[in-house]
Amino acid sequence: MRLSPTGSGRPLSRQELAELINQELSRHDPRHTVLDATYIGRLERGEIRWPQAPYRAAFRTVLAAHTDRDLGFFVVRGTGVTTQRRRSHRTLSAQ
Repeated sequence: MRLSPTGSGRPLSRQELAELINQELSRHDPRHTVLDATYIGRLERGEIRWPQAPYRAAFRTVLAAHTDRDLGFFVVRGTGVTTQRRRSHRTLSAQ
């Protein structure tokens, strides 16, 4: 666990983590420096399970993780609820 750079002894806030990730991303490609606290929250809630490759690499570096799995990232495949919702949405949009 990374601690807040404020010296409070608390874990990083979502925004602090987003800023560290953006700094890491900007070292490799400045086009990918748009993460914010909302995005981090979506990751925490599992709304996003497989971020883009540059994001995953930055998270691994900043959080000193060896693998994407260590961070809880995984590819969603199959006909789960998310896939079914997308299909339903497309069907409703077409009507």
